[in-house]
Amino acid sequence: MKLCNSRMLSMAFAATLTAGALTGCSGDNNSTPAAAASPSGKVVQGPVSAAFVFADSLTTGTRYVKDPNEIATFTLSDGSFKLPSTPTYTYVIVSQKGTDTLTGRQAIQLIAPAGARNVSALTTLVALAPDPAAMKTKLELLGIKYDDDISKTVTTAALMLAKSVENTIDSMSNALNKGGRLPSGVFIDIQNRAAMAIAAQLATVPNANVADLYTPTALKLSLTTAVTTAVTSIQTGYGTMFSGTTPATVAANAVKSVDDVVTTIGLSNINTTGATAEGTVITTAKADILANAIQAAITTATSKAAVVVTAYATAPTVTTNFDGISTDVNRDTTFKAHFSQPIDLSTIAANITLTAGGAAVSGAFAIDEVNFIVTFTPSAQLAASTSYTFKVNTDLKNVSGVALATAKTVTVTTIAVSTTGSTGSMGSTNF
Repeated sequence: MKLCNSRMLSMAFAATLTAGALTGCSGDNNSTPAAAASPSGKVVQGPVSAAFVFADSLTTGTRYVKDPNEIATFTLSDGSFKLPSTPTYTYVIVSQKGTDTLTGRQAIQLIAPAGARNVSALTTLVALAPDPAAMKTKLELLGIKYDDDISKTVTTAALMLAKSVENTIDSMSNALNKGGRLPSGVFIDIQNRAAMAIAAQLATVPNANVADLYTPTALKLSLTTAVTTAVTSIQTGYGTMFSGTTPATVAANAVKSVDDVVTTIGLSNINTTGATAEGTVITTAKADILANAIQAAITTATSKAAVVVTAYATAPTVTTNFDGISTDVNRDTTFKAHFSQPIDLSTIAANITLTAGGAAVSGAFAIDEVNFIVTFTPSAQLAASTSYTFKVNTDLKNVSGVALATAKTVTVTTIAVSTTGSTGSMGSTNF
């Protein structure tokens, strides 16, 4: 079953990225080659060593969480990886954690479309953009292929963009992770929201104005707008958890480290021609400057924005749209679980189930962040005159890691004949 956040993953169910091997594929073609090898490549934010890399299914399981059937591995010290086999499902490559070997900081979450040769901030922009093909074209105006190994081959313009995106997401997410109190799933979600907002904002830059992707003033303006949007979305999604935080202040301070990227590269050296290596431009001494700049931005953003991480110490409770209803249920119904608090998205898919005769019913999840409602939609019409059990287990947790107080189980029986288009006794009016 696929978990879809209605704000951040609105295109998840319609995604058409084609599964393919990273190695041996052209950067201009995401389709599966005739003889697909196991996906391989390099995770580049440094490079990134000891990163957890997996082929994240776009059709089953939970996005950005390694599900049991998904293929995974770790990167080597040079950032390289090779998955043990070729996925038979539609996927994107996701890299989480690991160490940026340039700065020594934990790497941000990075994503690449299936078929990309490497994984970087640039491939992340393509994977998350409203129009991936258009973003790929835009980035390649910077004098590189979008999936190049930028640790070895990169223009200074592309490097300026990549490092600015990395630093901004790092600064913003860690500023909100005050005291390291956020569960891993929430922290990854925050980074993902930031990356999606940045991709959406940069997508609005006309190709004719591509210089705005690497000119410091214009780039900082785009990043500031994107982070403000992301923090506002996070406040909506997590309720009172970040209620005391000022989005614009977080944004303004999170992008401050971009100035140090400019200093590191050298303003006069930023251009779209001439290939160089990341390590040639960002030497060990300059990498230390960047690491210190990111930490300074985090500290400033946390204090000036009055970041408050409010823990949900009490156990969440749940009701459903079928509480008090057991018979004559429409065969086209959806099943809704309404929680008292924001829920850790990574715990939903494994702990909300619909079964018939003990067999799991396939379907998809959608999340209403404002009202804390999870909706499960079966992938096919329910059988007539059949008993179904909708269950929410106590292993489901809120965003502070506190488990559900009491499991919820409701059993309903469908009507004898289809009443498509009628409201019947679906129970949806309860919400």
